[in-house]
Amino acid sequence: MKTFKIPIQRLSPCGTIVNIEAVANLVLPKVVKFDYWHGKNLIGFILCEVGEMGIFEATDILIDEYFKSEEFKAFRKEAGKWN
Repeated sequence: MKTFKIPIQRLSPCGTIVNIEAVANLVLPKVVKFDYWHGKNLIGFILCEVGEMGIFEATDILIDEYFKSEEFKAFRKEAGKWN
């Protein structure tokens, strides 16, 4: 089964560019699972039907919620130690 990796770059609320990778896998004949990774951290996943355009809005919501999470704040704090 083929896996597709889709790079996403977003500007975080703190002004840094964040690279997120969406990994798409076909799990049923017409259902795709998108796993969203920030580095080595799985930040969430979305299941959708093939061709469903709502995936774009759902992706925006998932990433926006990640930026509000304690996990992202901890990542930024750790990254700040090296900058």
